[in-house]
Amino acid sequence: MRIAAACGAICVAALGFLLLLAGSAAAHPLGELSVNHASALRVSPDAVRVLFVVDLAEVPSVPALSTLDSEGRAGYGASRCGSYAERLDLRVDGARAPLEVTGSTVFVLPGNAGLRTVRLECRLSTRGGVAPAGHRLDYTDRADPDRVGWREVTAIGDRTRLAGSTVPERSPSNTLARYPAGDPTRVTSASFDVREGGGPAPAAAATDPPRGGDAFAGMLGGSGLPAVLGVLLAAALGAGHALTPGHGKTLMALYLSGTRGSLRDAVVVGASVTATHTLGVFVLAVLVSASALTAPDSVYPWLGLVHGALIAMIGAALLVVRARRRNHGHGHGHSHGHGHGHGHGPERHGRVTGLVGFGIAGGLVPSPSALLVLLGAQATGRAAYGVVFVIAYGIGMAVCLSSVGWLLARGGRRLAGAGGRLGWVGRNLPVLAPSVIVCTGVFLAVRSIPQLAV
Repeated sequence: MRIAAACGAICVAALGFLLLLAGSAAAHPLGELSVNHASALRVSPDAVRVLFVVDLAEVPSVPALSTLDSEGRAGYGASRCGSYAERLDLRVDGARAPLEVTGSTVFVLPGNAGLRTVRLECRLSTRGGVAPAGHRLDYTDRADPDRVGWREVTAIGDRTRLAGSTVPERSPSNTLARYPAGDPTRVTSASFDVREGGGPAPAAAATDPPRGGDAFAGMLGGSGLPAVLGVLLAAALGAGHALTPGHGKTLMALYLSGTRGSLRDAVVVGASVTATHTLGVFVLAVLVSASALTAPDSVYPWLGLVHGALIAMIGAALLVVRARRRNHGHGHGHSHGHGHGHGHGPERHGRVTGLVGFGIAGGLVPSPSALLVLLGAQATGRAAYGVVFVIAYGIGMAVCLSSVGWLLARGGRRLAGAGGRLGWVGRNLPVLAPSVIVCTGVFLAVRSIPQLAV
């Protein structure tokens, strides 16, 4: 019960820390790995003009800022806008109408955790000879198709009328300057017929790029008691992260139930989760900082695929072990009695290997929040503090996962002594749990396949 109380205290602290971060999370509703697009089409009698805006969240801004330093804002804007123009597909009656760059602006804005974000505004226009009136226009944003992020398209007529438009005239996010509350959008195309007539469109209002609130600034810049509080809050945030859906609580409980796990087993799994998660964050941070990984979000589906495959293999191995023990009859009971807590030799070695393997699988997908803070600490010249913060984050996550898993595993053992169907489930958990683990692992792996950037 002491472990449960400690976990509860950490989780309460995590709730407070998550509330602290709620305001900053709204800055990029799809997270600190997101790459967000907005296309604002303005259709006049002689041309189609597009304001194409790219808002990079904190993590993808790190390699972009490195490129900015070497190319300068003008060079970066011209090259990136030219690349984007090639991926924006505008068609007039089905025929491609190329867009050319008429100007660009690059904003570097403060973000969270001491990091900066990059906002790129590309001004594009059709080349001479395009008279849209009386024609059908179709537009598709094909840029960054595999990147996570907000997508929106708007279209307005300027001395023309747009009939049957599939998109609104006004941007729901003020062209990525203020993201609205609610579910994020992903609109990448627009279609409409252009008619003659209509009044002039209102002049495009200059957007006011947001000045991001820095929820971590005080924590990363403090010392003494604020620094200690920051580390404690990091552990709380890790525990809160462990409590969110999809972070292995049920699988860990099932694994410990299927192996009749002890508290020591739960600690081994938790330590393995911490080590793997922390190492993953460090590796990603190094790659992003060195601009060797310009699309960090593309790594996560691959990690999810490996994560699911490992989970499925561990579950299958557990099923094989159970089948062999059943075939040994009475010998199964003896070896089981010693294997889970006090066994020696190959059986205990195999058990520890399984526990460590499950912990590695559980920590394989690093938290974007931990990555964000580590990069932010590095950017503010406090890399050592960032390392401590990430380790504390991993420990909080592992303690919470292990505590919940162990408590539920104990519940499974008590369930075995019950009568009726519940008792049957408890007695057969050593077989049922691995079966569920295999199915879940396969599901996680298959779910990641459509997101892979091949």
